[in-house]
Amino acid sequence: MAAAAARAGVTPRLLDLSAGLLGWADGRPAGPPGAESARLLGADPAALAPLCPITLTPYARDPARVGEEVTAYRALAGGDARLGVALRPMSPDCDSAENLARKLGVARDLSVDRVDLYHYGLSPLAALDRIRQARAIASR
Repeated sequence: MAAAAARAGVTPRLLDLSAGLLGWADGRPAGPPGAESARLLGADPAALAPLCPITLTPYARDPARVGEEVTAYRALAGGDARLGVALRPMSPDCDSAENLARKLGVARDLSVDRVDLYHYGLSPLAALDRIRQARAIASR
């Protein structure tokens, strides 16, 4: 699929939900990082990383857990993997601009190539304000 897309001038990006499944309901994932179960969902990070960028879904309240998820995935996918993260700027993962800013800092420090916000179109207005505030904090 990646080769066919490349011939058409398109770069696909895999959205791996393995980490997101752990914290989906409450933003409090427990146990080993989701990367360890990626293969159970049909995603082999080492095989996929050379083919396309990958976005992880580290749905967690704790910025440290976001870092653990990215670090674990990169260990499996390889140091040159193009990794992004999809963060939820609203409950249950986030209740303040400072929390979101810390997660943006983690993403920057771990050299992710992209940050997406899930689900931007359905976020309450307060969460949209939080995004703007967090970006300002994280850019300091």
